[in-house]
Parts: sequence; C-alpha cells; structure tokens
Amino acid sequence: MLLPGVFFKVNYIEVLILTLTIFFVFISEFFNTAIEKLADLYTTEYNENIKIIKDISAGAVTLAAIASIIVGVVIFLPKILIIL
Repeated sequence: MLLPGVFFKVNYIEVLILTLTIFFVFISEFFNTAIEKLADLYTTEYNENIKIIKDISAGAVTLAAIASIIVGVVIFLPKILIIL
C-alpha cells in the first residue's frame, strides 16, 4: 500500500480508507479463525451445524476481501487511467 500510495499520490483520506479496509480483512480473518477453533473444541466429529457456522464465518472473510478489492479499485483505477 505504501509504494503504490506514493506513486499514485494518494491523499490522507484515501490512505485512511485503505488502511481501515486492510485491517477490516485481517480482523475478519481473526474472528473466522477464532470461530473455527471454538467449533473444533466443541467436537472434532462431522457436524452439519458446525459446518454451516464455519461456512458463514469464511463467507464473511470473503465479503471483507471483496470489499477491499472494490475500495482499491475505486481509489487506484482513476489514478491509473490518468497515467495511461
């Protein structure tokens, strides 16, 4: 983020948004891992409800990652198009 930010002259609001978005993905992954570990403590045998819980928490991480891609595109694409 730092190198592209300097190259594309990203302002401080955009840096803040990018930073928050990146941390949002990390935090989502931490919660996903915690949920999965707690579920594994409950039982190591196959359980359909635990599978659904794990799928939902993994889906939340996926949505956070997609949101970060959208934010990156919205911030960097106009700057890239100007250069081209």
